[in-house]
Amino acid sequence: MSEIEKRLFQGVFELEKRGVLNEEFVIFGAGYCGELLYDTLSYRGYSPIDVIDNSKVKDGTDFHEFKIKYAPLYLEKHKTVKYLIFSAYYSSIKEQMIEMGFVEGVDFYCVALLQNRAYGSEEEEFDDRIEGLKRGRKVYEALREQYGYECKLYINPAKSIGDVYLMNFYLGDYKKQTDTVFIFGTRTLLRLAQYSGINNSILLSATDLDDLLLFASVFGFDDLNVFLLHTGFVHYRIWSRMLTLKKITWMEHYRELFNLGDYKPDISMPAVYDNDVRTFFEKNGLSAGKTVILSPYANTVKQLSLFEWDKIAEKLIEMGYIVCTNIGGEYEIPIHDTLPLHIDIEDFPAVVEMAGYFIGTRNGLCDFLIGNKAKKVVFFSKEVFDLIKVKDFYSLIKVGDDNTLEIECEAVDEATLKNICDYFK
Repeated sequence: MSEIEKRLFQGVFELEKRGVLNEEFVIFGAGYCGELLYDTLSYRGYSPIDVIDNSKVKDGTDFHEFKIKYAPLYLEKHKTVKYLIFSAYYSSIKEQMIEMGFVEGVDFYCVALLQNRAYGSEEEEFDDRIEGLKRGRKVYEALREQYGYECKLYINPAKSIGDVYLMNFYLGDYKKQTDTVFIFGTRTLLRLAQYSGINNSILLSATDLDDLLLFASVFGFDDLNVFLLHTGFVHYRIWSRMLTLKKITWMEHYRELFNLGDYKPDISMPAVYDNDVRTFFEKNGLSAGKTVILSPYANTVKQLSLFEWDKIAEKLIEMGYIVCTNIGGEYEIPIHDTLPLHIDIEDFPAVVEMAGYFIGTRNGLCDFLIGNKAKKVVFFSKEVFDLIKVKDFYSLIKVGDDNTLEIECEAVDEATLKNICDYFK
């Protein structure tokens, strides 16, 4: 699930808790963001009474089952309904609403912001940078006071568990060195790193990590004895793009970017069956070899609509499978009629292998299942990045996993369902 979608889900949940969605409401904004808002509300069982937009061109055109109405005229006649706004133009819409007598938080609501913060003038941005540098220096000096100036600080700014999982296999002897510290920005990544044998690792808050990176980028990574461990950050980004243009796969990126030659580690994670996993199955009423784990959410690639996942779940339930949704975040919701599961990252390979079946968007969790004995179906969008298809770049089959059915699609039709069912038989 992307950051935008997470904020949208969070905003909808907040409105739901406050009872706003139990009243008549209108979606203000009929663009792409309005579509996302409509889909999220629909999946939660809510529907607007109308959809409006400030564009005269859209007036009278179709938006699902609605005809879009011209906002300025509509607002003059409808003062008692609630208005939900999820738009990049929220600030100007807010001014428009207030000028017409509407009250923010009473008559209209910003469901979620599309940016983490609103930027002001150039002077304000410059001041923010200076403050960030000051904070970054304090973080850096605190680390040096604790670990000394000879210690190498390896920073992984990635949020993807797949990136950290793969990074672990290429660190080799670095993990054993006593003069190195590995820095992560989330507890999940820290746990994963420690589970993978990176014991000299620490956690920084997201703000401290950003400030530290800002400080190092200005004053010099090499001069500060600070190193980056992510392929898509700062000085790696241009080279990474050039490699993608050469149409090489994601695993080859690591070898090329970190100058690893022909080194090809075994990246499969063994499924360890212990009492915790067996207890997990008993507690949740799961059946070994007859359970399907769904993983619909992703941070990097485009994912299928939740309505498409409904079709998959319905068909599998009809076939007699126990169908579950892996829930990895606070705002991720289970697919209709499936059991929500919170699976510890360390147990994930064993849970999936015992379940027998896995269907997921191509996300970081798929990296953990390379070599897994469960039958796996992985969905790829038809997106193309720098002349290479997502499927060609992130393929599991290309890195040696021959127990996976890879499907490239934007929607699930009868042929796709049949393909999945035939594979699972």
